[in-house]
Amino acid sequence: MNDKINYDLFFNFFKYNKYNMEEVDSIYDKIKLFDLIMNGTHEQIRMNLLNELSNISKYCTKLIGTGFFGDVFSYAVGKSVKIKINNAIHEIPVVVKYTKFPGKFNMISYEDHLIISSQDGFICEAIVLFILSKLWYKSLNLHVPFLIGICMDQNNLTVKMLVLEKCGLDKPIKLKTNFFTRDLLNLGMENKNVLSIVETVKKLLEYIEIYVDLDMKCVLPNNKTVYVPSIIDEICIFFIHTFSYLYDKFNLLLGDQHVANVFIHWINDKSICGTKKLNKLKYINYNIGNNKYITIKTNGMIYKIGDIGVSMINVQKDVVIVTYLSNNNQQAYDEILKYNKNNHHYWIFIFDLLYHTPLEIIEKTIIYKIIKKYNISLKYANLLGIKSEDFIDDFPLEFDILNDELYSDMITTNVKDDEYNFTIMD
Repeated sequence: MNDKINYDLFFNFFKYNKYNMEEVDSIYDKIKLFDLIMNGTHEQIRMNLLNELSNISKYCTKLIGTGFFGDVFSYAVGKSVKIKINNAIHEIPVVVKYTKFPGKFNMISYEDHLIISSQDGFICEAIVLFILSKLWYKSLNLHVPFLIGICMDQNNLTVKMLVLEKCGLDKPIKLKTNFFTRDLLNLGMENKNVLSIVETVKKLLEYIEIYVDLDMKCVLPNNKTVYVPSIIDEICIFFIHTFSYLYDKFNLLLGDQHVANVFIHWINDKSICGTKKLNKLKYINYNIGNNKYITIKTNGMIYKIGDIGVSMINVQKDVVIVTYLSNNNQQAYDEILKYNKNNHHYWIFIFDLLYHTPLEIIEKTIIYKIIKKYNISLKYANLLGIKSEDFIDDFPLEFDILNDELYSDMITTNVKDDEYNFTIMD
């Protein structure tokens, strides 16, 4: 056996890993990709899109060398990254989303439109995340995901890894083992220790179902006591406004939105949104038109749109990006171009939220009263998706909901601009 140590290999290992722990400039300082997507011609996008994505590919694992016992790699990212935003360095905890599939990527000209789509790979998802993350980076909206970086596979011309801001508690908590929610029982988790970082709305609802008291109050993992029906209403307000906001800004239609795909950032001393510090944030104010705002309490939580892997965005009137398209054919393209942009798909999430919430809590919420007011049948709360387009079209518009008189106690014309408030404009 050759026991000789390859010191050059060890030196390279530490050199590269030290480099990967240094702060890096944000990819959002590179505006060419954004301008190309939002303003480029069809030909410019075709010619330059992959090159511009390659230019922001910073987080690929590197093979340093091969020794007697195997290969040595420099890992792309650890538990956090240090990122420079306006000359300030911020350490942000991260998660990595990785695909083992090569993926398929298409740019098709069809009826004077450029349709960009992907299947399995992350190219289109990365583009949409890049667009949304600029809102976070510019301190415009704290509910969108923050894409920190990507790894592009040059051989297969696909994005194989996404590096995103991590959500959930810093450390997992142990849930009571003498009581389990419906979902935990369905997973066969009875009589087992359950750890949770409460990273999604679904995990929050599981936690609440365990710890809510007879007065419908619950002590959250951050020791804040909340009235649970108010939490449900605040989640509804966040989602309805964010859904509408993203459509108005970017013609973005979010699919596959359910309680397991909406995430929670637990506010801590390092919480930020771009250059704005959020460590003391208590209120979020949403512009609902006519110089009016609807306000929710954070209770130490920021809800965030999570998985956008099933979505469609019209970045230009004749340029469409579809994050997942299983069939690239004429029928699929016709459906994309004819898609009813007025479908109120925010209700799919609301129904899923109600489905995972005990009825005695639902009946104390404002959203329940609004549902009854509009004669929307609660039987649809048992659906994970809605197939009747006509039924969806009968739903009230997003801003009709948010301006409803039942929310009058939460609506104001005067909001503060301080460290305790974050206001999302139109």
